[in-house]
Amino acid sequence: MTARETLDRHCKAAIEMKVDIVVGDLTPEVAANIQPIAGALAAVQPERYEILSENQEGDNYIFEVKYIGKDNKSLCVRSKWALFGDDWKVVKGEVVK
Repeated sequence: MTARETLDRHCKAAIEMKVDIVVGDLTPEVAANIQPIAGALAAVQPERYEILSENQEGDNYIFEVKYIGKDNKSLCVRSKWALFGDDWKVVKGEVVK
């Protein structure tokens, strides 16, 4: 899978509350500190997402994703993805808007 394909799978899993897939895409360091993002995302109750930007930084990718919920509530998350063996993993995540 490419970084973009992995991101798409990750976003769909986040919307569908498939926690095992979401956590599986995170490094242990990110997983241990994911609660602020998870809480903000739960408040939005996302129904869809839009990829706002995709940038390559060396071998890594930086994505900005807007999750959109009911009543047009939204949350933007920036994540940095790195390749570990054959798997893309989130090495940094933050709420940006």
